[in-house]
Amino acid sequence: MKSRNIAEIKPNPKNPVLPVYRNVIFRCQQCSCAFVSNKLSAHRKPLYCSKACYSQSLKINKPCAHCGAAINGKGAAVHSRVYCSVKCQGNARAGVELPAEWKSALSAGRLSSEKCKGPNLYNWKGGKETEKLRMKAAFYKRKKLLTLPFDAEFLKRVLIAQKGLCFFCETSLEKYKAIEHLTPVSRGGDNENYNLVYCCKSCNSKKRQQTLEEYAINNRRFDWLAKFEIVYASSIY
Repeated sequence: MKSRNIAEIKPNPKNPVLPVYRNVIFRCQQCSCAFVSNKLSAHRKPLYCSKACYSQSLKINKPCAHCGAAINGKGAAVHSRVYCSVKCQGNARAGVELPAEWKSALSAGRLSSEKCKGPNLYNWKGGKETEKLRMKAAFYKRKKLLTLPFDAEFLKRVLIAQKGLCFFCETSLEKYKAIEHLTPVSRGGDNENYNLVYCCKSCNSKKRQQTLEEYAINNRRFDWLAKFEIVYASSIY
């Protein structure tokens, strides 16, 4: 049977838009083999002789930019892919700073996203409307916890027990010394004797809102816990 061009096929008399493909030989675009198809379609003609040829046509002969393996997949988007997998894509971009255009696009996306606004925000506390009330409540909370005055005699003994050195880094406290709350006031600490030591300005800033246990673990200085017991035992009277 001679192959006929698609333009030479006569239209279906019942439906002029629908061509008649019966007994017509087509050429497979993948393997170039001749085949006959009885499938009718108003919008397209058969292009492949089998599912295997169709699947093969979806593959692209392009190596992965990271590992060099062949890129496989389905759909039109596979032809624009650069990496063979998400893992390769992540490994290739590891440690690479995002371009300025990407950063601006991400920032714009966050600003327009409902997940990054108002009560949907993970650390939402009420916004500007309740900011004054929250600050006022935090102030009175700290004030209430600090109503107990410092024991001046105990603090003198603490300084003697520390030999005039910072509790943490053991630098001299001759020029500057700060009273350090081992449990921060913001986390329930108060002016009780068992919560007070002397430290330098630098350590006072570094410790911030951490408890003694947290600060010791983060700096791998577990000896501070035993040191506090010695300082406290030497200071009580």
